[in-house]
Amino acid sequence: MSKLGERFAAFRIKRYNRAVSDQSWNFFGGRVFLFILVIGSVVTSWTYFVFSIAKWNKGFAFESDKYTELLLALMLACYFGLRKALARIATAPTGALDERDLELRNDAFRMAYLVIRRVGLGFVLISSAILGINGVFYGNFVTRPSYFDAYRDVSLVKWLSDSLVDLMDSGRGIWILLSVLITLTYCAYSFPLVILGWRQAIGQKMRISGAPEYGTFAEWSAAMRKVTMNFVILMASVAVTPLLLVLLGFLANALQQSAQYDTFSLEVYVTQFVFGALALWCILVYFWSWLSMLRARHLYRSAQASHLKAARRSNLIMMISTPLVLVGSFVMQDLARFALTNENYQAFMAFSSLVYLMLLLAVAGPSISMVAAAVARRMKPVEEVEHATSEV
Repeated sequence: MSKLGERFAAFRIKRYNRAVSDQSWNFFGGRVFLFILVIGSVVTSWTYFVFSIAKWNKGFAFESDKYTELLLALMLACYFGLRKALARIATAPTGALDERDLELRNDAFRMAYLVIRRVGLGFVLISSAILGINGVFYGNFVTRPSYFDAYRDVSLVKWLSDSLVDLMDSGRGIWILLSVLITLTYCAYSFPLVILGWRQAIGQKMRISGAPEYGTFAEWSAAMRKVTMNFVILMASVAVTPLLLVLLGFLANALQQSAQYDTFSLEVYVTQFVFGALALWCILVYFWSWLSMLRARHLYRSAQASHLKAARRSNLIMMISTPLVLVGSFVMQDLARFALTNENYQAFMAFSSLVYLMLLLAVAGPSISMVAAAVARRMKPVEEVEHATSEV
């Protein structure tokens, strides 16, 4: 191996060890989480595949588009969750794993290859049989008009070729092919993780994600600092986003007026795309804040954080209250809409105010939890404080 290759291999091992040493993600390794991630990965990927193939039908094509993006997001969430739960064993460099882990990984890849090969063969055979039956019914039992030509080709090949031409002309065929490629790629990467996660969840007799182990409180504090600082950086990006959204809103209106309501203006499309991307970024950051609270909750289980009861309770209260507040905001929104329909403007204003208040509480929940964590990581145990004082 060349020097460049050795440096690259050493960098990969160092990066892997640094990622594995972060114990805040170990809550994914619990038995319940593993079952959810494994089953979710299989169900979402196959549902995405079925919905994509269903675009062959014109009527269902528009209905399936409502769910494919959500399914794709859930697929990615399950994949990255399995990566964290299994300590990235599927993509870890060889030099960072022992012989037992290498054997487990190789066995999982062999099993995934065999399963996917057999499932693919079975799918091809079943699809061929279904298409053959459809071709027989199409050729013999189709309702024919009075001007039907007895010598007209109504064979299965003709039916398939006409259907494929219609698919490609409508644009649905390209999306079907793309979805099939996405599903195959996802299965190639995720199925070894699915097998490893299932075996680990089945053979697990105790919680894998036990209490994090740290030698000193300083090590625990450094781990909590990574969680809180990551949250602060993401929240800082979101804090700038509303200003950008307002500026882009004014820019979009100005461009539409200058273009004399030309909706095909490139500038307007670019502005709307950026506007949507920023809004999507805010949603992703909000869901990431939930992961930050889960990571903090797992770190609180360490023996080094046993004295931080107030911060631990604050984190738990925020995790429980935030979804309840979100549900309450949706209920209040429906009540406000009902009051407006009945021209009860006072009730409409009251319910609207409650909606804004609940949304504010839902957004502030993770921030309160992270502030408590940032304060808690500076509060050393009494034993360490007394030990430091006696040394002085």
